[in-house]
Amino acid sequence: MYEVLIFQGGIYKFNDFQELIEDLGGLILKKDHLEITRGIYFLSEEITVPLVLPVEEIENAKEIAKEIKGNLSKTKIDSLKKSELVSYLNIYDLLSKSDHWLEKRELEEQLKCPCIVNCEKSSEFCAKDYLNKILNDMETIELIEVLEENNKKKYRLRVEND
Repeated sequence: MYEVLIFQGGIYKFNDFQELIEDLGGLILKKDHLEITRGIYFLSEEITVPLVLPVEEIENAKEIAKEIKGNLSKTKIDSLKKSELVSYLNIYDLLSKSDHWLEKRELEEQLKCPCIVNCEKSSEFCAKDYLNKILNDMETIELIEVLEENNKKKYRLRVEND
């Protein structure tokens, strides 16, 4: 079972927190930055991050968030939206297990029901039905890379070049 949470706090050691979330089997969905200035003076930078995390790892993540002066809280979200957000983790998981570019067809073939969302039980949301939207969103937030070859799109997780 997964939970959708919100991290709020400063950017101090946020990269360490992000790595921890990924190590715990979670996924960061988006980063919103807020810079606070007064005139020409920079005062602080805050970050708000929605994320998906396995329920059994929430307490570990809360402890780390507290150590870096942040706050991790549960969200009030309807079950359909929660299923949609958790589906991003399903696609992310498939891409992380591949060492090559994957076509949409290959992703569809690898998606199994019931997936981590248990869409068969709720019949509200299935990642297969929303794969285009999920892939477009993941590209928009720069979580994945897209390669167009012979009028076909291929996908993989974004590779960071140091």
